[in-house]
Parts: sequence; C-alpha cells; structure tokens
Amino acid sequence: MKSNSSLNPPYFQFTLFADFGPLRYLFFILCLFIYVTIVSANMVIILAVFLEKSLHQPMYIFISCLCLNSLFGSAGFFPRFLQDILSDSHLVSRPLCFIQVYVIYTYASCELSILTIMAYDRFIAICQPLHYHSKMTFKWVQFLVLVAVFYPVFTIGFGVYLTVKLPLCGNKLNRIFCSNWPVVQLSCVDTTPNNIAGQFITVTGIFIPMFFVLYTYLRILMVCRRRSSEFRGKALQTCLPHIVTFMTYSISLFCELSLTRFEADQLNPSIAVILSLEYLIIPPLNNPIVYGLGLPQIKGVILRFLKKDMKSNSSLNPPYFQFTLFADFGPLRYLFFILCLFIYVTIVSANMVIILAVFLEKSLHQPMFIFISCLCLNSLFGSAGFFPRFLQDILSDSHLVSRPLCFIQVYVIYTYASCELTILTIMAYDRFIAICQPLHYHSKMTFQKVQFLVLAAVFYPVCIVGFLLCLTVKLPLCGNKLNRIFCSNWPVVQLSCVDTTLNNIAGQFLTVTTIFIPLFSSCTHIYGF
Repeated sequence: MKSNSSLNPPYFQFTLFADFGPLRYLFFILCLFIYVTIVSANMVIILAVFLEKSLHQPMYIFISCLCLNSLFGSAGFFPRFLQDILSDSHLVSRPLCFIQVYVIYTYASCELSILTIMAYDRFIAICQPLHYHSKMTFKWVQFLVLVAVFYPVFTIGFGVYLTVKLPLCGNKLNRIFCSNWPVVQLSCVDTTPNNIAGQFITVTGIFIPMFFVLYTYLRILMVCRRRSSEFRGKALQTCLPHIVTFMTYSISLFCELSLTRFEADQLNPSIAVILSLEYLIIPPLNNPIVYGLGLPQIKGVILRFLKKDMKSNSSLNPPYFQFTLFADFGPLRYLFFILCLFIYVTIVSANMVIILAVFLEKSLHQPMFIFISCLCLNSLFGSAGFFPRFLQDILSDSHLVSRPLCFIQVYVIYTYASCELTILTIMAYDRFIAICQPLHYHSKMTFQKVQFLVLAAVFYPVCIVGFLLCLTVKLPLCGNKLNRIFCSNWPVVQLSCVDTTLNNIAGQFLTVTTIFIPLFSSCTHIYGF
C-alpha cells in the first residue's frame, strides 16, 4: 500500500480550466441549460418510440438506443464538468477519474457501433427489401443491439483495467475531463501493452465500423443509381438523418483523436477545450434534432401526442383560473398598489445588497455567508413568483390567470418555500459544527462540502415539487374558481373530477420531507442532540 500511494497519486488535477471570475456563473448556467436540453430532447425521442407501437421497428429501436447512449455519455461528463466550473481546485479522485474515463469511452465506442448497425439496417431495407422482414427479426435486432453495447463495454473495460494497473509519477491532466491517453502518459514504466490495446480498440471500435458504414452507403448508392427517382427520394429520406448523424459524430470524434495524439499543451487552451467538448456536446444535441425533425414518422408521433394532450386538457380543464378573494377597493387600490410595489422593491434591493456584499468581499467567502446569500437568492426567486402577478391583479378587475401561468406560479412559490427550509437546515448544521465541533470545522465544511449541501438543498425541492406539480397538472378539473389571491396546489387539486389519493400521498410526503424533517433536524442541531 505504501508503494502504491507513493507511485499513484490519490487524485488528478485538470489544468485546462481558466479563472473566469464571476463569468463562471454565466458559463455554468449555459452548460446546465445545454445538459437539460440534451436530457429532455433525447427523452422525448425515447418516449415517442416506446409509447407508439407503430415505431416498434428496427430503425426506430436503434434510434432510441442512440438517444439512450447520449444520456449515458452526458451523465458521465456534465455533472462533474458543472461542478468544476464553479470550483477553484479542479481536483478529481483517482477512482472517479477512471469511472469517467470508462463511461465516456464506452459512450464514444457505443455511438459508432450503434451507427454501424443502423447503416446495416438501411442497407438491408434498400438493397434487399424483399428479405427485410425475414432478416431483421426481433431476435436479430436484440442480438445486434447487445453486440453493439457489450463489445465496447468489455474492450473499454480491458483498456481501462490496463491503465488502472500503471504506476503513475504525476497527477496533472491537461484536459477538462478524465481521458485515458493523458493518464497513460503519466506512467513511470513502459506502456507498450496499453498502446497495443489502445490501437486494437481504435481499429476495431472506430475504423472498422467507419469503413463498414462507408461500404454500406456505397452499395446503397449503386442500387439507387439503377432505380427510379421516386425510389431514390425515399431512400434519401430514410438515409439522410443517419448520414448527417454519422458525419457529425465522425468529425467530432476526429477532433478528439487529434487532440489525444498531439500535445494539448502546445495548442491554444480555447482550441483544446473546443476540441474536447465537440463529441460530448454536439452528437447528443444533434441526434434528437435530426431524427425528431428529419423523420416524419417520429415527428408525426410527437406532434400527435402534443395535440392529443392539448385536446384532452381543453375538454376537461378550463383554460384559466379566477381568484375570488380579491375585493373591490375602488380608488384605494392604487394606494395599495404603491404600498405593495414599495415592499417588492425593498425586498429586491435589500436582498441584492446582501448578495453583492458576500460576492464582492473575499473575507465573506465562508460557509455561513454563502448560505446567507443563498437564502437571499431564494427570497428573490420566491418574490418574483408572487409580486409581479399580485401587482397586476390589484389593478385588474377580472383577476383571471391562464392555466400554464398558474402552474408556473405554484411551482415557483412551493419551490421557494421548500428551499427556504432546506437552506435554513444546512445553516443550522453549519452552526452546529462551528459551535459543537470547532476544531473540525474547516476539515468538515470544505468548499466541496458546501457546494454539495447547497445543491442538495436546492435540487431536492426542485425535483420533489416538480413531481407533485406533474400529478396536479394531469388531473381533469371541473371548475376554475380559486378562493385565493395567488395560485396554490391544494385548491387546484380540490377542483378535480377524479380521485386525488395519489396527490394527497405525494403532498403528505412533500410536507414530511421538506417541512417536518428539516424543522426537526434544525432543532436537534441547535440544541446539540
């Protein structure tokens, strides 16, 4: 163990990250938006294929596998990358680094193997149409998918295993994520077996699939030349999305291979970052767009589901809600409006002062003050979900709110309320450590620990309130009058025409996990139990 710890560092450091100061928060939001878009777009394609029986055909099954692989690859890159954007150290533990290498390389290899079996599927469909259904049986499709997945799983696993066994004499990776070849270059011993294994994986996992795809399209082109223009049009319609996907991924992968084999530290850091990110961002974004918009069958199913959902909603659910608690104060409403506007401006100004003070003053970059700024940010979020609409209703005579805006207000206000308690809970935990375990405070309340606590305090309410609201949105409603001055979940649920037991259970679970447990936890931390 001693020799291992001296030869193998317990962590790696990414050196390509630059210090962008406050701009990193903007970059974080942009990358988070890209990740959410990738997940959402690919999930739409997967669900469309899964739910629509007419799409239970080989081509669409392969497309859904491609989208699943995009989710797998994105999950191996984005969570860690988003954390590194906000971090100052850019350190990753040795096990997590090798897990990331395995996930990303498996994703990259699976992408090509799935594109290969998709090319084979198009080859049989166009060049041997009479034998298509006898050859592309469900069992054969299953076999092709399993081969396309398990071959990369085992070959990449073997390659990573060889890398894990290497004794390393350094820990600096000139990358923004863990990559196999830069780790191998840190080795203190001969890496010939790794080089041979890497070349074997590259040939069998990249070049052979690429040549096979090119061969199938050459055969398809030869067949199309002898057929009618109508046949060529249909062939192009089914093959074009695959060609675009294949070319996009090939170019992106070539950029990564070029960066891997050349010394990254000799390149401009911006170019190195762009080359690194291409095959992890462009294909997962490109695939659902190309297949969702390029194939009329998938596009038609998605549009049909949307129209069906809108039609069912409009028949059972009113397009708007009406608040019934507002009274007619006549000219006094203008005075009330000015008073409420003053309160809103004061809330925004006061919270912004605290946030800017913590952000600009380095001496306040400590856990307690970071949590306080999070509390102020949450106050801004909750106020933005209530005051603009409330101010409008004060001056209005109708007090009507559209169905989508009402559910958005419910989501914002409930998320704010839940986040307020979770943030107060981690603040209580921080004070508990500071007062009851002062000697361990700095070792326990590290920057990474603070990040984790804040993310947990935010994302749990975001997800659980979102789930609760999804249940409410799906309810058929038989009325539109809310005895409130803003949208609230329970009054909407009470308008339902059907049984609401599931909503009640979800509401009770939300109440227990986001109100009573945080309150109990805060009390135990305060009194040192």
